[in-house]
Amino acid sequence: VLLIFWFYMKPITSMGCFLQMFVINTFLPVESSAFVDLYVAVCIPLHYPSIITVPFVISAAIFILLLSLLATLPTPVLAARLNYYASNVVGNGASISIAKSP
Repeated sequence: VLLIFWFYMKPITSMGCFLQMFVINTFLPVESSAFVDLYVAVCIPLHYPSIITVPFVISAAIFILLLSLLATLPTPVLAARLNYYASNVVGNGASISIAKSP
């Protein structure tokens, strides 16, 4: 994604696409899990220091990272095993000739 924005590189390889899909889908649950901290801070602020401790944060981070890895790993692995066409150019329909029956 950064290569597209910084260097205007439009083509992407299949493995690059699968890697991008894996990284984006892995870190989306990790980012959204940060809202647990905000939820506890807003809803039960007096219990925040006893709930959100360093061991809890470490174990929750490891659990969420492993869960997101295991949930998103099969998609790019299985998609990479599929056979695709050599070209990703799709015709616009003007070059397709349809034979008319008499």
